Amino acid sequence: MKNLITFILCLMTINAVAQTNDIKRAFEIKNNLLEATVLAYQELPNKDRVFLCAHIDTLSYRYNYYVQCENSKGELIYKSNFTNRINTPCGGPLGGLIDFATTQKGIIILFGGGCYSVPFSVNSTSDGGNTWKQNNLGHSPFLPQIISPIRRLNENVILFYYNHIRENPQIYITYDGGTTWEIKTLNTTIKEPINIGIMKINCTKKGKITVSCKYTNNENKDIGTQKFISKDFGKTFK
Repeated sequence: MKNLITFILCLMTINAVAQTNDIKRAFEIKNNLLEATVLAYQELPNKDRVFLCAHIDTLSYRYNYYVQCENSKGELIYKSNFTNRINTPCGGPLGGLIDFATTQKGIIILFGGGCYSVPFSVNSTSDGGNTWKQNNLGHSPFLPQIISPIRRLNENVILFYYNHIRENPQIYITYDGGTTWEIKTLNTTIKEPINIGIMKINCTKKGKITVSCKYTNNENKDIGTQKFISKDFGKTFK
């Protein structure tokens, strides 16, 4: 029975990924994005869709990011201004995550997809992309999977983790919808030289955040697990 459940979950994941790729590809074809790509998209509760796109200038090799929003019928609601223009010395492609509370208010995370010299930034808008607030958070990770999906507890409290520090991962959290960010470092009590093998994060609307870490040593052997729990919207972890 356990194997059957695992098999069904794998099929559901494969189908979900395939559906996401189909939606991105259909959007690219419809909008004739010959020199652009869809990095991420989100479907809102009212069925509107928000797409994060990266357009490359083939002369300067700079990526221009913008957000395009469509209603449930595929009709254009808006196409935002470019958020920023980033040189890509590693050749790209760059990476991005997106989370919008409404079509007008949301954040995007931009990172270098293996290019360490590209800035790692969180960009927020509250007017449908007409203006953006950019927060540079350091260098991009080498592997995009070490950045978690964005978790939204409510309209203003948003967080994600970024385990670029080997032993002590960090939680990035905002309490004002993405304008300003705080960093919470989760200090492990495991003393052996370690890497973080697996991280999971669960949140509730009431403000409880649970971060589960599975640690490995330099030989990639499991050496322990640890949970960090906050009951005050991430202000403190124990």
